[in-house]
Amino acid sequence: MGRAAPIDELQTIADEHGLKLMFDAAHAFGSSYKGQSIGRFGACEVFSFHATKAFNTMEGGAVTTDDDDLAEALRLMRNFGFKGYDNVIHPGTNGKMIEVCAAMGACEPRQLQRHHRSQPPQPCRVQGGTEKHPRPLCT
Repeated sequence: MGRAAPIDELQTIADEHGLKLMFDAAHAFGSSYKGQSIGRFGACEVFSFHATKAFNTMEGGAVTTDDDDLAEALRLMRNFGFKGYDNVIHPGTNGKMIEVCAAMGACEPRQLQRHHRSQPPQPCRVQGGTEKHPRPLCT
């Protein structure tokens, strides 16, 4: 299981530079930060469900966001950019999950809970900050 990054500090840096903060949460499934589940921070968080991840469906993933415009763009992108039956309005790909992968994911929650309970919390290893932000960042 992954551990959450120092989200408040990262968000402060992003805000100071006018950047959107997006998280790679592939190994953070089931983790939390200050009592809130991972998947609720930044402009979006991206989860991988590849076979090498703690929660896997063999292939696939998910993006969580509370940005309605980003969510709509992602919905269009996963279905070839189609809006409606034959109206392509956005670049896209075939990003839909196949049934066998969804079935694999439906079997995973119990395994994930057992794995999560067996992993003791560990402190972050740190990497030096910047001159403007001297606080260490988790790696």
